[in-house]
Amino acid sequence: MGFAILTGLAALVAESGCGPVSNYIEAQIKAKLPSAIGPADSYEVSLMDTPASSLLRGKIGRLHIEGTRVRPDAMPVIKRIVIDARDIKADIKRKSVDSIAETAFQIELDQDDLRDFLRHKYDDQADVTIKESGLTLSTLRSISGLKVRIAADGYLVPDNERQVSFKLTGLHVSKLPVPPKLAEKILAGYNPVFDASALPFTVRIKKLALQERTVVISGEAEGYLGKF
Repeated sequence: MGFAILTGLAALVAESGCGPVSNYIEAQIKAKLPSAIGPADSYEVSLMDTPASSLLRGKIGRLHIEGTRVRPDAMPVIKRIVIDARDIKADIKRKSVDSIAETAFQIELDQDDLRDFLRHKYDDQADVTIKESGLTLSTLRSISGLKVRIAADGYLVPDNERQVSFKLTGLHVSKLPVPPKLAEKILAGYNPVFDASALPFTVRIKKLALQERTVVISGEAEGYLGKF
């Protein structure tokens, strides 16, 4: 992630300490984030647990990135994204990252942003309600010449470690049960609800949590630093 900028800065580190160089590296990374991940209202980048002596050897204890209202292509707006990379080892001469012990991520999706995404991609009548107890998808459909609202209750599950899909627990039309086959046919068009393939790193989704109006997706990431 921009570790070429470390080359030639050893004297600056020795003279002035880690601070100015850390600030410079943080600024360089921050400048690349809009094109690498997507435009955002804001990005913050911090080098942590990294004394000057370690930086001289191409070692960073922790790289912390936060983005607010990030807008990647072909994805819902991300209300908040946090990326933590730990124990980074770089070869300053070769201007490359040799290894990263661990990179974790967390993504928060807002109910309104997810609704707008579903309307844009799948169905302009789609709606979504997120609560801690579960998630409801709904839409307007014509059945036997009548326009009725179909509401599907369910939950979210990781799919192939890169996608999030909706699983049905119950579906109703005007408060009447709908045959399972019809429910499955309607819902098939809404999945995946979230697809991380557009992100500039390979993710492994490990955990999903629902909060009031918010979906929280967390897991591990690979290949992120190589994109800079």
